[in-house]
Parts: sequence; C-alpha cells; structure tokens
Amino acid sequence: MRKIILVLLFFGNFIFGQNKYVDKKIGLSNQIQPFELRIYVSQDAHMTRKVFVLKKTADSWAANLYTIGINGTKKDDFKVEQGKALWKAIINTKISKMASIDSLLYKEEEDVIYQDDTDPNNMKYKKDFFSMMLHPSYYSVFINDGEKIHEVFMTNPQYRFYKFSDIDEYQYFYKFLLLLENNFNIRLEI
Repeated sequence: MRKIILVLLFFGNFIFGQNKYVDKKIGLSNQIQPFELRIYVSQDAHMTRKVFVLKKTADSWAANLYTIGINGTKKDDFKVEQGKALWKAIINTKISKMASIDSLLYKEEEDVIYQDDTDPNNMKYKKDFFSMMLHPSYYSVFINDGEKIHEVFMTNPQYRFYKFSDIDEYQYFYKFLLLLENNFNIRLEI
C-alpha cells in the first residue's frame, strides 16, 4: 500500500509540475502579465502539452500556440483582429470569474463522500485523490484581467465521474474554449 501511495504522489508531482517545465522549455515567463491569457492543455497518455497565449503588446494583441511533444516543439503565431473586443468577450465569460489569485494553483475538487471501510454505517469525507492526479487530460487557465489573476483548473469530463453540479462549469468552460477556437481556427485539445 505504501508503494502505491508513493507512486501516486510521484505522478501527481510530475503532472502538476509540467506547467513550470513547459514555461522554461518555450521561454515563457513564470508570471502572467496584465492583460494576458494562458491556457495549458495536457494529454499525459501522449506526453504532449499545448500552451495558448493571448496577450496585449504595446500597440496591439499577440497570440501564440505552442505544441510540445515527442517530435519537438512547434510554435504557431496568429494575427489578432479586434483584440480589444475579443479580450472583452473573454473577460465577460463566467470562466474568468470562477477563481482568483487567492485560490490554489489548481482548482480543488469538492470533497466526495466515501463509505468508511471499517463501519458500513459511517460516512466520512475524503479528498477524491485519484481525480486530482491521474487524469489523461486537463486544462489550466490563467487570466490576468489587469487587476488580478484568475486561475481555473478543469479536467476533461469524459475521463472522470462528475456530479451534476459540475455540468454547468463544463458548459461554461467549453463555450470559453469555442470562443478561442473559432476566433483562431485552432483546436485546444490533444
């Protein structure tokens, strides 16, 4: 049992440490600048990472999509038309208001009720350990609206069991992704 827990802790640290590794690999700052959106997409089964960055420059807006995989790193640059209107649409999504800088780096899952093995009548709350660490696919979204940084962590719902209260969050999240995918003609999944 101890070996299983150590293996799970190792993989959890490996998975959640990837954003820092990716930042260093592609030369991104470890800080989200004002008026910057950064989305990390991970697919651990393929050991592939994508990072989408949209940010305001001195006189315009810039967007880049980085893909890091077994075959190396690829960078795509996008021309941003009507960046101010796009930024306003992003800020007005419910995703940009889901969590803020005072939250943890990754959004915590709600506690899930498990039955205690020692007493079938005793219910207790435990952290859903596996749902936090062993997902094949996850998204980390950081939005700096100029005042504070909003952080959202979402997993791909097809790889986990989720409660009905999560469905609205997933709908907001996928509408948010579609806004970007349609604007730049890209896919933010692996």
